[in-house]
Amino acid sequence: MRVPLISRVLQGSIARRIALAFACILMILVFLAGGATVGLDQFVNKLAASQAIAEDLRLVSTIDRQMEGLQRYVREYLGTGAAETLTKVEAAHNEIKKNIGVAGQRASGDRAARFADMEKAAESYHRGFEEIVAVTRKRNELVSHRLTELAETMRVKLGEINQVAYGGGDFENAYYVSSVQEKLFVALAQITRYLDTSDDAAAAVAGSAIKDIYRVATDLVSKVNDASLQKPAAELMKALPVYEATYKEIVELVKNRNVLNSEVLDRGGAEITRLSPPRRPRCYRMRSTFRSTISSGQALWSYWSDLH
Repeated sequence: MRVPLISRVLQGSIARRIALAFACILMILVFLAGGATVGLDQFVNKLAASQAIAEDLRLVSTIDRQMEGLQRYVREYLGTGAAETLTKVEAAHNEIKKNIGVAGQRASGDRAARFADMEKAAESYHRGFEEIVAVTRKRNELVSHRLTELAETMRVKLGEINQVAYGGGDFENAYYVSSVQEKLFVALAQITRYLDTSDDAAAAVAGSAIKDIYRVATDLVSKVNDASLQKPAAELMKALPVYEATYKEIVELVKNRNVLNSEVLDRGGAEITRLSPPRRPRCYRMRSTFRSTISSGQALWSYWSDLH
């Protein structure tokens, strides 16, 4: 009759049984040690992955905050034109560019491509802002120099005409001079209002005010008979077309700036926000990863507790 293997083993000597028991225990210890090593490796890998996710999340959050700060500085500069704000814009753009580059190097696949698109959008945003700065500076130069100087020239010439008219008892021409001065002041006020609001309706009103200067100035010049008034009257009429042309140039610059504001800054900023990797799903994935990591750590602790 054939005896089963387990029966033959158990029928051996005591020393043989003890040796076999030790061998079984050793095999079990090796198995448990191997499992603990695997669990430790998984724990370390998941912990490293969790740290990487946390760092990635921090960097994306930093880019979002910096982009909000950049847009705030841009709006502040457009409102004040302060040189120190322009310095803040440049510094914020450089930080965003650096952080997007770091995030792109860490990412892979679709996320890396997305960061590359963000970098392009940020550069486009910055170039658009530089165009706005150039347009704004040109507009300010036209207002502060040419338009203001022309208005001052017309004011001086009207003063000369008025002085001679009053001195000679020509109260009719003095009246026309005062009418031209009034229209000039009204035009200046409407132009100032337009420059403050950039409103198309305000631009039209200011343009009509300049036309009114033409009307009353033409009446004045037609009634000037004194030879000493011919020259200042001629210089007045010579300055008016240049004044109107300068104003129209300023209007076109403001319109161009408004288009840049809408297409480059508003849409460009929204595009960068759209391209930013979503943070909420990553928070959920990070939380799940940490839970898995904690579970792995608890399992590892159980292994070591059993061994001891």
